[in-house]
Amino acid sequence: MAVLFDLDGTLIDTANDIIWAINVLCVELNKPLADVNLLKDNVSFGLEKILGVALNVNPEDLSDIELKKLKNRFKELYKQSSFVSSKLFPGLNSIITKIKRRGLKIGVVTNKTLEFAVPNLEKVNLSSKIDCLVTSDMVPKPKPSPDSVLLAIKTLQVDPKDCLFIGDAEQDILAGNAAGVKTAVALFGYVGDSKLALSWPANYFLKKPTDIWSLVNSLYFLG
Repeated sequence: MAVLFDLDGTLIDTANDIIWAINVLCVELNKPLADVNLLKDNVSFGLEKILGVALNVNPEDLSDIELKKLKNRFKELYKQSSFVSSKLFPGLNSIITKIKRRGLKIGVVTNKTLEFAVPNLEKVNLSSKIDCLVTSDMVPKPKPSPDSVLLAIKTLQVDPKDCLFIGDAEQDILAGNAAGVKTAVALFGYVGDSKLALSWPANYFLKKPTDIWSLVNSLYFLG
């Protein structure tokens, strides 16, 4: 049995560090500072989406060279900020400890790349507590494709029916559903419109981080 977590906005609150890097880029390009809430709403959709929202451009309208230059500069800036204020959501450290003590496996499935996911996990002292990490550069297609969730299931050697995937974006839910696992929305994360999030095709909805343990406990130990 296993519990899978999305990283940004579900497991770790990374938004402030991402927003800092984006806004430094905006200043360098003489662009207005990006709307904080709008950025949070799009953190889970990958770097191209974040850049497009922040700079008010359509990434598809940029040349490959222009887009690569923007991505590389963001990465340079994010390396300066990505381990400054990122932290676990309240209660998650205790919950993860409880899950581990009860014998469940823990995986992280993220659209972040390996070079940023690993330091983020190290920053919050989770590297030794998780059994599997799957990043976007480890699979053919990132979420909402089920590829990353399926790789996590294979790595952990668990039956999809015995797996729960928790995320704060619809793409997490779609990926989990397509992989055949139970899915839960982290409404405390970067969901944007919480009313809209309630319409996502998830099995469960979690209002606060501590609801995770209640759900896991009921699914695997009380049910």
